[in-house]
Amino acid sequence: MTGRTVGRTFADPRSLVFWVILGLAAYGVLQLAPLVVEITADYPGASLLAAVLWAVSGLALLLLLLRRIELFERRSPVSIFGAFLWGAAVAAGIAAVSSGAISGIVARVIGGEADSGLVGAIAAAVYEEPLKMLGVVALPLIPGSRIVSALDGLFFGLTVGLGFEVTESSLNTAKASADEFGSIEMVIVIFVPRDFIGGLWSHSTYTGITGAGVGYFFDRTRPRGRRIL
Repeated sequence: MTGRTVGRTFADPRSLVFWVILGLAAYGVLQLAPLVVEITADYPGASLLAAVLWAVSGLALLLLLLRRIELFERRSPVSIFGAFLWGAAVAAGIAAVSSGAISGIVARVIGGEADSGLVGAIAAAVYEEPLKMLGVVALPLIPGSRIVSALDGLFFGLTVGLGFEVTESSLNTAKASADEFGSIEMVIVIFVPRDFIGGLWSHSTYTGITGAGVGYFFDRTRPRGRRIL
């Protein structure tokens, strides 16, 4: 059975939410740009290699795994790109701004240094997960996105998380390489185990779970009380 193609997309100029998403994406890019320049300025070759490896890996996962979740409904590539853009630019860009402040707050609450591993792990969950989930919340507010079920939310949540993972992994790999004077070997050492063993599915899984809940909430075939619960 062939998939049903959805003609409408999230790219709806009549929707205020669409323009807000584009504005936030531009803001995220502007926030990421200085960080990217700082990390890549001295060793552009290693940084470019890291970006290409993670981008190709992310695209492969999107094509090979996420497309399977579409089942008999082929979602618009434009909507898929919009979800990926939210994770890669909006969530990642705002996370870059908020990470220091949130880490400081968490450190004061639980005690410890703001740059410690425990504080970093807790703080990351506080600001990263809501930022990614908001992308799945925003899409159903644009009718063309067609998020009307838990499966829709799962699909777009996976896509948002994948976009975030690609940006985060690219920057972390480039920074680690820069710390080793632009070592290409460091890029490979980080990429191979993190991609093939750790995988690109951590952030995808987290946002896929919350996305499924968001999609269930927008499923109007379910009783309202159950959806809210």
